[in-house]
Parts: sequence; C-alpha cells; structure tokens
Amino acid sequence: MKTYTLCPRCSAVNGVDLKHPGQPRCGVCQAPLTAYQDGISALNGAQVATLASHSPLPLAVDGWAPWCAPCRAFAPVFQQASRDLSGRVAFAKLDTEADPLAGERFGIQAIPTLLLFRGGRELARISGALPLEAYRRWLEEGLRA
Repeated sequence: MKTYTLCPRCSAVNGVDLKHPGQPRCGVCQAPLTAYQDGISALNGAQVATLASHSPLPLAVDGWAPWCAPCRAFAPVFQQASRDLSGRVAFAKLDTEADPLAGERFGIQAIPTLLLFRGGRELARISGALPLEAYRRWLEEGLRA
C-alpha cells in the first residue's frame, strides 16, 4: 500500500510504499522521510496545508496535543484507520501545542479536531474522540462529499 508524505528538508511530496522495508527517502533530495508506522506523518501546519493541496490521496488530519487525554485515547483509532484505509487516504498528525499557529490557521478550537481534505479543500471536520466505527463512517461520508 502507498501513502504520501512531505520531505522535511525540501517539502517535496513523496509517495511511500508501506510494504517496502527500510527507511523511506525523498525522491528529490534523498533525505529520510518522516512517515511513521502505519503511514502516519507528523506535520506542522504549513506542511499539512502543502500535503492537503498536493497529495494524490485525500488527507485525514488529527489535530491533537500531548497533554490532551481524549487525543491520546483517539490515537489507536487513528492508527487503525490508517491501516484499514491505506492506499485510499493519507494520514497526518498535527501537534497543535508544537505549532500553535496551526490551530489558528485551520480554525481548531477544541482537540482533538479531525479534518479531511482533498485537493486542498476541506471536505469535513469534527471535534472530539470517536470510536473506530464512527470515525470510519465519518471518513467515508466525507470522502463522498
């Protein structure tokens, strides 16, 4: 399965084969890519905006903070969804504490805030931790928009 992420050095959008062993590298500058386990990328606000605009796949974003208990409770749901929808949706975590301007940029007023983008356009948004089936239904509805 394939996902997409940004190069932390040159900001190029890169496809990552999740079944390929080893550390993925940028196709442009050869820097190591930051696609995490299950194909989830950790991005700042500017990187989310770039990937949302240029990813061939829709982009699901989890706006969270490390101190947030509901955010931590939702993390396994987000990981499972990324495994289940690999190849159909790219996934990214946006730490709103590490990048406070991202909350303003995306209008995040509560966390976790879950966003879905296609072609740079926001398709759907919801705040609050969801159980897996509810999150999958929300994603599927958003993808039909």
